[in-house]
Amino acid sequence: MIMENNEIPRNNENGKRVPPPNDYLAWAVLSLIFCCLPFGIVSLIHSIKVEDLWRQGFLQEAEDEAAKAKKWAKYAFFSGIAIAVGYVLLYVALIAVGALAGGLSL
Repeated sequence: MIMENNEIPRNNENGKRVPPPNDYLAWAVLSLIFCCLPFGIVSLIHSIKVEDLWRQGFLQEAEDEAAKAKKWAKYAFFSGIAIAVGYVLLYVALIAVGALAGGLSL
């Protein structure tokens, strides 16, 4: 039976409608833009698969893809933070080396 908005009803064991799992699309896009690009791309790919799998009736696979999208978005976020902190530390170290070499007086 197809509903008016072209969504196929999904029922669990009790016959109740199951909403689609969270696809974490916003997290994937934000991690793609602001954090680590390679991990953000992986997160975006998994996130796009969620609703399509849910509409086809593959509930467990959709939930698995949602979990993967969340995991890769977290990886992107934390690696982005680590990279930013690394750049700041490198910049501070270069300034310190320049100061010790006599280029600046602290």
